[in-house]
Amino acid sequence: MRVRNNDIDGMRFFLLIIVCFSSVFASCQNKVLNQNELSEKFNKDWCDCLKKQSKGKTPEEIIEQTTINCVLNVMTQYTEDKQLYDNMRMLIAAKGYDDSLSDYEKERLFGRELGNDLMRDAVDNCVVFRKALIEFKKYYIEKAQQAMGVDDEKDLNEWLDMMQKELDEIDINQVKNVQTRKRISNYYVLMGLVYENIKKESLAIEQYDKAVQFDEENTNAMGFKKLLVTYKND
Repeated sequence: MRVRNNDIDGMRFFLLIIVCFSSVFASCQNKVLNQNELSEKFNKDWCDCLKKQSKGKTPEEIIEQTTINCVLNVMTQYTEDKQLYDNMRMLIAAKGYDDSLSDYEKERLFGRELGNDLMRDAVDNCVVFRKALIEFKKYYIEKAQQAMGVDDEKDLNEWLDMMQKELDEIDINQVKNVQTRKRISNYYVLMGLVYENIKKESLAIEQYDKAVQFDEENTNAMGFKKLLVTYKND
Protein backbone atom coordinates (compact mmCIF):
# COMPACT_ATOMS: atom_id res chain seq x y z
CA MET A 1 0.00 0.00 0.00
CA ARG A 2 1.38 3.36 -1.00
CA VAL A 3 1.37 6.15 1.54
CA ARG A 4 0.60 9.49 -0.01
CA ASN A 5 2.50 12.64 0.92
CA ASN A 6 -0.73 14.15 2.26
CA ASP A 7 -1.08 11.19 4.63
CA ILE A 8 2.50 11.60 5.85
CA ASP A 9 1.96 15.29 6.43
CA GLY A 10 -1.24 14.51 8.32
CA MET A 11 0.55 11.96 10.53
CA ARG A 12 3.37 14.40 11.21
CA PHE A 13 0.87 17.07 12.22
CA PHE A 14 -0.94 14.60 14.49
CA LEU A 15 2.34 13.54 16.12
CA LEU A 16 3.32 17.18 16.55
CA ILE A 17 0.04 17.86 18.38
CA ILE A 18 0.67 14.90 20.69
CA VAL A 19 4.22 16.04 21.44
CA CYS A 20 3.08 19.60 22.14
CA PHE A 21 0.26 18.42 24.37
CA SER A 22 2.61 16.10 26.24
CA SER A 23 5.10 18.93 26.76
CA VAL A 24 2.42 21.26 28.11
CA PHE A 25 1.06 18.53 30.36
CA ALA A 26 4.53 17.74 31.68
CA SER A 27 5.25 21.41 32.35
CA CYS A 28 1.95 21.69 34.26
CA GLN A 29 2.80 18.61 36.27
CA ASN A 30 6.26 19.98 37.07
CA LYS A 31 5.11 23.55 37.76
CA VAL A 32 6.90 25.02 40.75
CA LEU A 33 4.44 26.58 43.19
CA ASN A 34 5.17 29.77 45.08
CA GLN A 35 4.02 30.00 48.70
CA ASN A 36 0.70 31.67 47.86
CA GLU A 37 -0.12 28.97 45.31
CA LEU A 38 0.90 26.26 47.74
CA SER A 39 -1.27 27.85 50.44
CA GLU A 40 -4.25 27.92 48.07
CA LYS A 41 -3.73 24.26 47.19
CA PHE A 42 -3.33 23.38 50.87
CA ASN A 43 -6.56 25.22 51.70
CA LYS A 44 -8.52 23.40 48.99
CA ASP A 45 -7.15 19.96 49.86
CA TRP A 46 -7.80 20.56 53.57
CA CYS A 47 -11.39 21.67 52.92
CA ASP A 48 -12.00 18.62 50.71
CA CYS A 49 -10.71 16.43 53.54
CA LEU A 50 -13.00 18.24 55.99
CA LYS A 51 -16.05 17.62 53.78
CA LYS A 52 -15.36 13.89 53.84
CA GLN A 53 -14.33 13.46 57.46
CA SER A 54 -16.90 15.77 59.06
CA LYS A 55 -19.87 13.60 58.12
CA GLY A 56 -21.66 12.45 61.24
CA LYS A 57 -19.47 14.57 63.53
CA THR A 58 -20.66 17.20 66.01
CA PRO A 59 -19.50 20.82 65.55
CA GLU A 60 -17.22 20.41 68.59
CA GLU A 61 -15.61 17.31 67.08
CA ILE A 62 -15.13 19.04 63.72
CA ILE A 63 -13.49 22.14 65.23
CA GLU A 64 -11.48 20.46 67.97
CA GLN A 65 -10.42 17.25 66.17
CA THR A 66 -11.28 16.91 62.49
CA THR A 67 -9.75 20.23 61.42
CA ILE A 68 -6.40 19.24 62.96
CA ASN A 69 -6.59 15.68 61.61
CA CYS A 70 -7.10 17.03 58.10
CA VAL A 71 -4.14 19.40 58.42
CA LEU A 72 -1.96 16.44 59.42
CA ASN A 73 -3.39 14.24 56.67
CA VAL A 74 -2.74 16.79 53.93
CA MET A 75 0.78 17.56 55.16
CA THR A 76 1.55 13.83 55.24
CA GLN A 77 0.33 13.48 51.65
CA TYR A 78 2.49 16.41 50.58
CA THR A 79 5.64 15.00 52.16
CA GLU A 80 4.99 11.64 50.48
CA ASP A 81 4.60 13.31 47.07
CA LYS A 82 8.17 13.75 45.77
CA GLN A 83 7.35 16.67 43.49
CA LEU A 84 5.44 18.59 46.16
CA TYR A 85 8.01 17.75 48.82
CA ASP A 86 10.85 19.02 46.61
CA ASN A 87 8.77 22.15 45.96
CA MET A 88 8.35 22.73 49.70
CA ARG A 89 12.04 22.13 50.32
CA MET A 90 12.85 24.81 47.76
CA LEU A 91 10.48 27.28 49.46
CA ILE A 92 11.93 26.39 52.88
CA ALA A 93 15.46 27.08 51.61
CA ALA A 94 14.34 30.49 50.34
CA LYS A 95 12.92 31.37 53.78
CA GLY A 96 16.35 31.87 55.29
CA TYR A 97 15.60 30.04 58.54
CA ASP A 98 18.35 29.90 61.16
CA ASP A 99 21.06 27.53 59.91
CA SER A 100 21.42 26.07 63.39
CA LEU A 101 17.98 24.46 62.97
CA SER A 102 17.73 20.94 61.63
CA ASP A 103 15.90 20.23 58.37
CA TYR A 104 13.09 18.71 60.43
CA GLU A 105 12.76 21.86 62.56
CA LYS A 106 12.71 24.05 59.46
CA GLU A 107 9.99 21.88 57.92
CA ARG A 108 7.93 22.17 61.10
CA LEU A 109 8.22 25.96 61.04
CA PHE A 110 7.18 26.06 57.41
CA GLY A 111 4.28 23.69 58.08
CA ARG A 112 3.15 25.91 60.95
CA GLU A 113 3.17 28.93 58.64
CA LEU A 114 1.03 27.08 56.11
CA GLY A 115 -1.32 26.00 58.90
CA ASN A 116 -1.65 29.54 60.24
CA ASP A 117 -2.34 30.90 56.75
CA LEU A 118 -4.95 28.20 56.32
CA MET A 119 -6.79 28.93 59.57
CA ARG A 120 -6.74 32.69 59.02
CA ASP A 121 -8.70 32.21 55.80
CA ALA A 122 -10.65 29.06 56.67
CA VAL A 123 -13.90 30.86 57.55
CA ASP A 124 -13.95 32.48 54.11
CA ASN A 125 -12.65 29.58 52.06
CA CYS A 126 -14.39 26.54 53.53
CA VAL A 127 -18.15 26.52 54.01
CA VAL A 128 -18.05 23.29 56.02
CA PHE A 129 -15.68 24.84 58.51
CA ARG A 130 -17.66 28.10 58.71
CA LYS A 131 -20.94 26.31 59.47
CA ALA A 132 -19.30 24.13 62.10
CA LEU A 133 -17.62 27.14 63.72
CA ILE A 134 -20.93 29.01 63.94
CA GLU A 135 -22.48 26.11 65.85
CA PHE A 136 -19.34 25.65 67.92
CA LYS A 137 -19.48 29.31 68.88
CA LYS A 138 -22.97 28.85 70.32
CA TYR A 139 -21.68 25.90 72.34
CA TYR A 140 -18.69 27.92 73.52
CA ILE A 141 -20.94 30.79 74.68
CA GLU A 142 -22.99 28.37 76.79
CA LYS A 143 -19.75 26.99 78.20
CA ALA A 144 -18.56 30.52 78.99
CA GLN A 145 -21.77 31.33 80.86
CA GLN A 146 -21.41 28.18 82.93
CA ALA A 147 -17.80 29.03 83.73
CA MET A 148 -18.83 32.46 85.03
CA GLY A 149 -21.51 31.06 87.29
CA VAL A 150 -23.51 34.33 87.26
CA ASP A 151 -27.06 34.91 86.05
CA ASP A 152 -27.93 38.31 87.48
CA GLU A 153 -27.18 41.22 85.13
CA LYS A 154 -25.59 43.27 87.91
CA ASP A 155 -23.31 40.38 88.90
CA LEU A 156 -22.45 39.81 85.24
CA ASN A 157 -21.36 43.41 84.72
CA GLU A 158 -19.33 43.31 87.92
CA TRP A 159 -17.64 40.12 86.75
CA LEU A 160 -16.87 41.66 83.36
CA ASP A 161 -15.44 44.82 84.91
CA MET A 162 -13.27 42.80 87.29
CA MET A 163 -11.96 40.46 84.56
CA GLN A 164 -11.38 43.29 82.11
CA LYS A 165 -9.37 45.23 84.66
CA GLU A 166 -7.25 42.22 85.63
CA LEU A 167 -6.53 41.25 82.03
CA ASP A 168 -5.74 44.75 80.83
CA GLU A 169 -3.26 45.25 83.67
CA ILE A 170 -1.10 42.45 82.26
CA ASP A 171 1.94 43.74 80.38
CA ILE A 172 2.17 41.59 77.27
CA ASN A 173 5.93 42.27 77.01
CA GLN A 174 6.49 40.76 80.43
CA VAL A 175 4.77 37.46 79.67
CA LYS A 176 7.38 35.17 78.14
CA ASN A 177 5.95 31.74 78.93
CA VAL A 178 4.07 30.39 75.89
CA GLN A 179 1.48 28.47 77.89
CA THR A 180 0.74 31.51 80.06
CA ARG A 181 0.24 33.64 76.94
CA LYS A 182 -2.14 31.04 75.51
CA ARG A 183 -4.12 30.93 78.75
CA ILE A 184 -4.46 34.74 78.84
CA SER A 185 -5.44 34.68 75.16
CA ASN A 186 -8.23 32.21 75.90
CA TYR A 187 -9.49 34.41 78.73
CA TYR A 188 -9.83 37.24 76.23
CA VAL A 189 -11.79 34.90 73.92
CA LEU A 190 -14.08 34.10 76.84
CA MET A 191 -14.60 37.80 77.46
CA GLY A 192 -15.35 38.36 73.77
CA LEU A 193 -18.04 35.71 73.81
CA VAL A 194 -19.67 37.16 76.92
CA TYR A 195 -19.69 40.65 75.39
CA GLU A 196 -21.19 39.25 72.20
CA ASN A 197 -23.91 37.53 74.16
CA ILE A 198 -24.99 40.81 75.78
CA LYS A 199 -24.84 42.63 72.41
CA LYS A 200 -21.69 44.64 73.11
CA GLU A 201 -20.11 43.73 69.80
CA SER A 202 -17.43 46.43 69.62
CA LEU A 203 -16.08 45.31 73.00
CA ALA A 204 -16.19 41.70 71.82
CA ILE A 205 -14.05 42.57 68.79
CA GLU A 206 -11.52 44.27 71.08
CA GLN A 207 -11.21 41.09 73.13
CA TYR A 208 -10.63 38.90 70.08
CA ASP A 209 -7.93 41.29 68.86
CA LYS A 210 -6.23 41.20 72.27
CA ALA A 211 -6.45 37.41 72.27
CA VAL A 212 -4.47 37.28 69.02
CA GLN A 213 -1.89 39.71 70.42
CA PHE A 214 -1.11 37.20 73.17
CA ASP A 215 -1.34 34.17 70.90
CA GLU A 216 -1.13 34.77 67.15
CA GLU A 217 -2.20 31.15 66.59
CA ASN A 218 -5.49 31.48 68.49
CA THR A 219 -7.67 30.37 65.60
CA ASN A 220 -10.85 30.55 67.69
CA ALA A 221 -10.29 34.27 68.29
CA MET A 222 -9.67 34.89 64.58
CA GLY A 223 -12.62 32.79 63.50
CA PHE A 224 -15.09 34.19 66.04
CA LYS A 225 -14.19 37.75 65.09
CA LYS A 226 -14.63 37.05 61.38
CA LEU A 227 -17.99 35.37 61.99
CA LEU A 228 -19.13 38.47 63.91
CA VAL A 229 -17.70 41.15 61.62
CA THR A 230 -18.07 39.59 58.17
CA TYR A 231 -20.90 37.10 58.50
CA LYS A 232 -22.91 38.49 61.44
CA ASN A 233 -22.82 34.95 62.87
CA ASP A 234 -25.06 33.66 60.05
